[in-house]
Amino acid sequence: MKEFRLTRPLVIPIVAFVVLLALAGTYALVVGGPRRAFATAETSDEPVFHTGEAWAVVSATGALVRSSGGGSVLGCRRNALGQYQCIFGQNINRCVYQATVRGSIPGMIAVSEHPVDRRGTSVRTFGPTGAASDRGFMVSVNCVF
Repeated sequence: MKEFRLTRPLVIPIVAFVVLLALAGTYALVVGGPRRAFATAETSDEPVFHTGEAWAVVSATGALVRSSGGGSVLGCRRNALGQYQCIFGQNINRCVYQATVRGSIPGMIAVSEHPVDRRGTSVRTFGPTGAASDRGFMVSVNCVF
């Protein structure tokens, strides 16, 4: 069997392609628990659920640009460089979270459950080099049985 070896002419286009993919797009990191529904009882340890989706469009300053409305999003704010939190109208700790950076400049984003408030998400945004950066973003929470 003939041995396959990568030659320099083949390695350069592969590396260039990988770098292009890394710099050209907007990345979204989806983090969350199993797909469930919004809680309707904040005082219970085992909340009652109903199906729901909530979303918010947030500016780089942390201001809420628009949302799904109906009390599903209580507000968003910027805590520090590239760090935000969004609080929703229901307990969302058993839901799936998704976020995407806004704008034409490539960037990265990470979203997770809020460390203290069961109704919130923590969002971190980064510029194209991976350094923390204030960026506008869209975040959604999906809860389905």
